Amino acid sequence: MGLRIRIFLCITYSLFAFIVFLNSGTTIYADTSIYRSAGWVATDGNPAYINTTGCQVSNDGLYCSRPNALSSANLYFSSFGSLSAFGIPQNAVITKVHMRIRGRNNVAQYVGVMDIKNHIPFQGICEFPSDLWTFGLGATDSVWEFHTVLTAQNKLINCITAQSIDAEKLTFRINRAGPVSWWADIDNFEIAFDYDPPPPPAPLKTPLIIIPGIGGSELKTIRIRPWLEDNGHGGIFAFLYSANEIVWVNEAAVLLPELDDYFDILRMKSDGIIPEEDLGLTGDLYARFYQSTIDSFKTYGYALNKDLFVFSYDWRKDNTLAVELLGQK
Repeated sequence: MGLRIRIFLCITYSLFAFIVFLNSGTTIYADTSIYRSAGWVATDGNPAYINTTGCQVSNDGLYCSRPNALSSANLYFSSFGSLSAFGIPQNAVITKVHMRIRGRNNVAQYVGVMDIKNHIPFQGICEFPSDLWTFGLGATDSVWEFHTVLTAQNKLINCITAQSIDAEKLTFRINRAGPVSWWADIDNFEIAFDYDPPPPPAPLKTPLIIIPGIGGSELKTIRIRPWLEDNGHGGIFAFLYSANEIVWVNEAAVLLPELDDYFDILRMKSDGIIPEEDLGLTGDLYARFYQSTIDSFKTYGYALNKDLFVFSYDWRKDNTLAVELLGQK
């Protein structure tokens, strides 16, 4: 029996050092920002509100006050702060707006919003319907809250965005127009948002080294090698190996009967330590057995020689030599 047959009978191709850490995904939960008051307050109407600095802090005894009268008046709030001021990360998706109004009044009033910064008079409302936010505080101090999901139906999804918040391009208005005489004392107007955080960056992949089993690394000749040696079964095998010839695994040679002893060049001397011929490494693994494994890791985003490496070694020799080489990877 030639060495070719003996090798194929005794070699088992196996991988013995795969460590794979694959990201299973991170669940992202919605979060709620802090509430913030307006940095800019303005008014118009006949009569308009007075003391526009009185409705930016809660429970301080100060109000933005509208005297009792029949006609309309508006109170505007803007410059609430950027995303970072609200504690919202960049690239978050805004999903809900919260409003908290403190004060007192004697009639129903309406809140509106437009995607313009510090703007008066009011124009181009975002919300639908126009009376989406209607509130009545009563004659004594109280709090009214709105918690509204942003949807295409209420037209807020394209108005209240991370971009408009970060640029402070939102102006809210509290409005009331006749036909009855009315008054209002607004103590504070605050807003907050629900948001979905941006997805976390893809984690760095754990570098992997594919270590083949016996026979898994390609071996090649280093020089031209005339071979004229006992074939071990009563004859002489003669062959001229060219330089850099891939001898393991030369599948073409396997198919030729006259090259039954082609793999004799892989033999070790009688001491089992020194090879009959020093062979070099191509740096590749035996593709028939390992290419599908490499391709599989590539589908998970691994890149060869970046975070995926192959370790080829002369599997004919003592494993301690391979361990030393592995330590250099």
